[in-house]
Amino acid sequence: IFGGIFRCYAILIAILVAVAETEWGFIFKFWR
Repeated sequence: IFGGIFRCYAILIAILVAVAETEWGFIFKFWR
């Protein structure tokens, strides 16, 4: 049970990081 929850959290964090990186890329592009 623990492993499954941890895996779900890992996937969620990975998606969040990917989205944050793309958003930061767009912000930096528009700012410069």
